[in-house]
Amino acid sequence: MTGIAAAISGTGPNITLQPGLVHRYYNGYLSTPTSIDGATPYQTTIDTNTITAQYFTSGNFSDLWTGYYLAPASGNITVTLNLDFQDDSAVQGYVWVGGPAAAGYSAGNALINGFGSGSFAMLVGQYYTVRVQFAFDGDSGFFANPEAGITLLINGTSALSGRIWYNSLTTSGI
Repeated sequence: MTGIAAAISGTGPNITLQPGLVHRYYNGYLSTPTSIDGATPYQTTIDTNTITAQYFTSGNFSDLWTGYYLAPASGNITVTLNLDFQDDSAVQGYVWVGGPAAAGYSAGNALINGFGSGSFAMLVGQYYTVRVQFAFDGDSGFFANPEAGITLLINGTSALSGRIWYNSLTTSGI
């Protein structure tokens, strides 16, 4: 999949970029790309460095991160969604980058559908729309360790400070 650059500036009438991605937490196993649409998060935060979800108790949970990734160089970038659960049948993850991350996202156009890695082409200095969705069915799965969860890696690192941004003028971050 190739990246679809959103050539945006840091500020303007419809966009004001701030560091981080909008992270919304949900109760329930919202495992399809659109099942999270219209759901009400029980908490919303901004994650400014690492994109990770860790669960300490059983139950059904879902997470959604949205915003932009600022390309540090031109070329292909590798995105990895790591899984740290004993029973991966109880979890579902997706990553979208570019146009589908903002609208029209589906299981079929996800860069990552499940877990693993995918790559896309980018241009230095361009902002790419990002959407990461994760669902955990804790009623049927078991933790691999007391701090089981997922981590998003870009080019092998989870340290994304200075590379992830959100639009503070919208509730979605896009």
